Amino acid sequence: MKEADFKFFDLPTLIGVVWRAKWLVAICSLGMSVAVYALTYLITPQYRVTTVVADASEPGGSAGMMSALGQLGSLASLAGFGLTSEVRSSDEGLAVLDSDEFLDRFISRHNVMPVLYQNQWDAKKQSWTSERGKEPTIGKAIRLFRTLITVGRDRRTLLISVSVEWKDRATAEMWCGRLIEDLNAEMQGRALQRAREDIDYLRKHIEIENNIETRQAVGRLLEAQLKQEMLASVSKDYVFKIVSHGRQPEADRFVRPRRMLMAAVGFLFGSGLGVLAAFVLFDRSRKRA
Repeated sequence: MKEADFKFFDLPTLIGVVWRAKWLVAICSLGMSVAVYALTYLITPQYRVTTVVADASEPGGSAGMMSALGQLGSLASLAGFGLTSEVRSSDEGLAVLDSDEFLDRFISRHNVMPVLYQNQWDAKKQSWTSERGKEPTIGKAIRLFRTLITVGRDRRTLLISVSVEWKDRATAEMWCGRLIEDLNAEMQGRALQRAREDIDYLRKHIEIENNIETRQAVGRLLEAQLKQEMLASVSKDYVFKIVSHGRQPEADRFVRPRRMLMAAVGFLFGSGLGVLAAFVLFDRSRKRA
């Protein structure tokens, strides 16, 4: 475009061009918006199920144990007891929830892979339809399944929400509930193993220890570990106590696609196309004139 042509594209001219082509712009905007909105019906809806849980551990429940550890010194270090402030059980549980090891066991235990990759799974033959070497791997399934899980903590109430998204409502509800169950069982098993190892260690040393004060400190620590073992054995909700069970939503309560948002984006895109078309037509008519 020559330098002289720019005088035709000052602001009043641009506004005039758009105003004269307002029907063209309106048709492009509405047409694109309706088209995008219609296309959203071809997208499989995704549903979200959310379970709200609270930290089931008792605050300050290890005060006696920490007091005993302060008197044991090197013995506690040898046994592997921490002398620093403990990580919250719920934080440890959430870290386990995000770990490859836990997700690997969950996917295998509940046969999740055929559901994640149902287009590549032959239910009758119970085998993959993909070519050998191209079937989904457990590592790929872990990465995909991790994207379906969302965890959040309310800063005011400290309640934790665990959400699972999937296209089938019943499956999302099942996965969400079993994630909490399996996570509690996992943390319970770890706590029992740690407590029993610590109890064995402390029992051996209380028998050979001659210092009375040290024996008393070991005894208090042993008592705390026995209490911890008993608590872990009988508590079903060891780390997370369910406040609100996740329920499958109604058929029209999906989280994606966001039809109105996509329609709005389509409207803006159509408006841009309409304005561009108006300027192209104006430029052609000006050149003909």
